[in-house]
Amino acid sequence: MKFLTKLKNVNIYRLVWVSCIFLVLIIILILVMNYKINYEYLDSKYLYFYYCESDNQLCVTEVQDDSLDLYSIYECGYDDCPTFTNVINNNYVLLREKEDSYILYDYMNDSIISNGYSDYRFINNNYIIVTKGDRQGVIDLENNIVVDISYEQIGWYTNGVLNGYNLEDIVAKKNGKYGIISFETGEVKEQFSYSEDRIETLLVFIEA
Repeated sequence: MKFLTKLKNVNIYRLVWVSCIFLVLIIILILVMNYKINYEYLDSKYLYFYYCESDNQLCVTEVQDDSLDLYSIYECGYDDCPTFTNVINNNYVLLREKEDSYILYDYMNDSIISNGYSDYRFINNNYIIVTKGDRQGVIDLENNIVVDISYEQIGWYTNGVLNGYNLEDIVAKKNGKYGIISFETGEVKEQFSYSEDRIETLLVFIEA
C-alpha cells in the first residue's frame, strides 16, 4: 500500500514537472510568434541629415542619398520618425515627437540634447529656455535643469525676438509679477514685484 502511494506521488510530481516544461515551451512559442509577426519583417527607420550644396542649407530625409554629404543619421527604431521642424541655433534642430513634445537634436554631432518640452529658445550657446505646459525654466546643454520649470515667462520679447537679458541674468515672471534671475544658477537677483507697466525699469537693470 505504501509502495502504491509512493508511486502515485512520484507520478503526480512527474506530471507537474512535465506540465511546467510544456507550459514554458508554449510561452516561448508565443514569444517567438509575436516577434515574427510584429518585428522580424519590420525595418528600422532613420532620418538622414545632409548638406545640400545646391541650396546651401540642411536637408532632412528618410531616404538615404549617397550623392549628398552626410552630417548624421537619427535612428527612429520601428516607430514613425519624428518630424523635422526647423533649425533653431547653429547645429541644433527641433524634431516633433507629438503635438506638444519636441526633441532638441544636435545634427552635427548626432546627439539628442533634450526631449519632452514644447518649446526651446537659446539664451546663448550654453543655456536654453524650455517650456512645459504653461511654465518655463532653463536647461543647459547637458539637459540639466538650471532654473526650475516654474516660471510663467522667462525673457522679454520684442517683435518675437528674445531680449531682456545680459551675460548672466534675465527677466522672468512669477505670480503675475516680473523680476530678474540668473539663468546660470536660478538665483533671484531682483524680487518679483514689478508689474508689466514697469518692465522698462527692469530692462534698465539688465542693460546696466
